[in-house]
Amino acid sequence: YSTNRVAISDAVFLNFSPVAWAPLTANSDHVHSGFVGEFAYNTSVARELLQGLGYSDTDGDGNLELEGNPLEIKVLVPSWGQLPQVAQILRDQWRTVGINLIIEPAPGLNSLIARIATGNYNLVAFDNFGVDPVLLNRMFVSTSPENLSQYVNDDFDSLLLRATVERDPRTRLSLYYQIQTTIM
Repeated sequence: YSTNRVAISDAVFLNFSPVAWAPLTANSDHVHSGFVGEFAYNTSVARELLQGLGYSDTDGDGNLELEGNPLEIKVLVPSWGQLPQVAQILRDQWRTVGINLIIEPAPGLNSLIARIATGNYNLVAFDNFGVDPVLLNRMFVSTSPENLSQYVNDDFDSLLLRATVERDPRTRLSLYYQIQTTIM
């Protein structure tokens, strides 16, 4: 609720990139359209959710704290594409709800991998391009080096691999809907 995806699309991509409401691009035939608008920009809801977790602005500086610790999120940002611009907009948007986004530049893939290995981060900015949903395997199969979330689940891996080889279009679509629902 703290991310204005439409504003990012307008500012960075000049509205040539449709807003992604699910893990797959809106241009994919397999995108789960049930998530459109699900987490639309709404700073009031974002603040309420954070306050529900115990965060508050105890010193009036606009930044949220929990037990005296500021709400800081460190994001590793590679230098390719428009990721640095997107990160700057996210920092500005999240600041309005009291989140301090700390942008850590990672110039190049080797630098990014080295920083990921330290574990000293909360998020990794990364993008993949393509319309075939099999690209999700690179980000979510447990053994993939690009599984930056480090999510490990044998059942989910099986679902991803089944969808990859499924020949029936309806069944494949259903499998990718299940995958996106799990991710979201």
